[in-house]
Amino acid sequence: MSPRNTVCSVLILVSAAVGVMLLGGLSPQQPKEPAPIECVTRPQLDAQLGFPITGRVDRILVKPGDAVIKGQELIAIEDAIPKAQFELLKLRSESTLEIDAAKADWDLAKLQRELVSQSFERNAATALEVERLVLEAEKARLALELFKQRHEEAKRQMVEGRERLEQFMLRAPRDGVIDRLVAEPGEVVQEQRPVLRLVDVTTLRIDAAIPTSRALDLRPGQKVLVSYPEAPNARMDATVKSLAAVADSASNTRLVRIEFPNQSMSPAGRSVLVWLP
Repeated sequence: MSPRNTVCSVLILVSAAVGVMLLGGLSPQQPKEPAPIECVTRPQLDAQLGFPITGRVDRILVKPGDAVIKGQELIAIEDAIPKAQFELLKLRSESTLEIDAAKADWDLAKLQRELVSQSFERNAATALEVERLVLEAEKARLALELFKQRHEEAKRQMVEGRERLEQFMLRAPRDGVIDRLVAEPGEVVQEQRPVLRLVDVTTLRIDAAIPTSRALDLRPGQKVLVSYPEAPNARMDATVKSLAAVADSASNTRLVRIEFPNQSMSPAGRSVLVWLP
């Protein structure tokens, strides 16, 4: 074989080897996607509700699973005595009988004072009689002012009575769903003891401990992606709500709060993957 043929054969073999290497997967690799961070979802609202006073449960107006709106009545404790007290305060605050009677007394006192003053000018009454009726008129005026003051006090006491009466009714502080009830009719519930759990899962919340180096570029309002581990490619839009001002030096992480709409109404408490940009 001639030297020229030998060189050509070598070049062909080298070219074939390079082709095999390229076809064998030795081409430049694409950069890998950063690994997601596994977290747990929480409800947007998770409230343990109780009464500010001790009392006996009278009525339970909801059950677990019920959707409620803000201000809706949930549980009532016995309120016969405070209700009667409130009705009395309301009656006093709405009544103007004492004021009307005092005003009539003052009008009469003023009239008598005027008549005696006219008599005094005709020498038909003494100065003492005039002075007495002047004082009687002033006394009637002060009595009227006193009853007006008492009426204002009664209106304020009625407001206080209404607020005390409200303590006997547990109401929903926000829209949500009743998750758990731990009270029964006739049961005595203690002050501040939780008797009901109210949750709102229309939006799910994540408090993610993200490595500090990866959290440095995040900002409130920034969009990230989340998915459930069983469907990692079915990713949903989420929003960064806040970032901790202080990172945890022990774990080298920074707490980041993320929220996303729960369109499928999935229960809170599930594991979720957070995909950062």
